[in-house]
Amino acid sequence: MAPLDSKSSGGEPGVWKSGRGRGRRLPKGRVYSDEGLAAVRALLGDRPRRRDLLIEFLHLIQDAYGHLSADHLAALAFEMKLGQAEVYETAT
Repeated sequence: MAPLDSKSSGGEPGVWKSGRGRGRRLPKGRVYSDEGLAAVRALLGDRPRRRDLLIEFLHLIQDAYGHLSADHLAALAFEMKLGQAEVYETAT
């Protein structure tokens, strides 16, 4: 993804730039909230973020909240450095 522009580069702060057009306020795709990321990190604790543990982490979230929200899935994908499609496919 393109970095956020800063005032030093002359762009409007907090706007994603792709090199053309006006830019956007948020990156493409589902965006996780700070609360969702904090909840996922608290549930995972100091466990290793290995790909083979994805289903176990999904079970942890399911047991804690009773469902798998899109926010938690996006935060889990970010935390594990996986694609959101892979996390969603595993969850479904």
